[in-house]
Amino acid sequence: GRVQVGRFVLGVGSPAGMRADFAPGQAAESSALRVALSQPESPGALAGAEEAIDEAESVTGKVERALELFTALAQGRILDRKVFLKEVDVLLGALERLDREGRHRDALRLARALAALLALAMRWVALVESLRLALRAARALGDAPGIAWARHELGTLFLGADDAAAANSELRESLRIREEIGDEAGAEVTRHNL
Repeated sequence: GRVQVGRFVLGVGSPAGMRADFAPGQAAESSALRVALSQPESPGALAGAEEAIDEAESVTGKVERALELFTALAQGRILDRKVFLKEVDVLLGALERLDREGRHRDALRLARALAALLALAMRWVALVESLRLALRAARALGDAPGIAWARHELGTLFLGADDAAAANSELRESLRIREEIGDEAGAEVTRHNL
């Protein structure tokens, strides 16, 4: 999927991370993304629909549902926006619960699946919080590919919000890690965004 923010069109949904390309024509509004990125990290910010989470549903089921919703949104098959947003909120509540419970590996998996969906839905605050949560989870696990991915995604969002200094900082660190671990596909998309 693709979403325009600021002077860029973000290609979302690739496992390597978002790809930022200059948008043809006039820049799109990016103030909502700038506001989302300027918010301090706040554990608990994704709660809201937690009570609606069915405890018996597996993390894999949640990841699969996030991917199904992403595909439906990317293909223009989302008919009822209220139902769609409620499902997204349930997935966000599950992500926050996994983080609170210290289930870092599961939280990282779900955050990765949600990132493209949240970008296409332009749920900037939720996307930024999810990526920050993913970065914390990856750090807790010592998961270098997860850290590099989360920093790449955050750097790309800073790029879309016209914050070159923050974008370069995140993207350079992502590139350093990706080159160190031999992630050629990831390093390529990060170099492109830099």
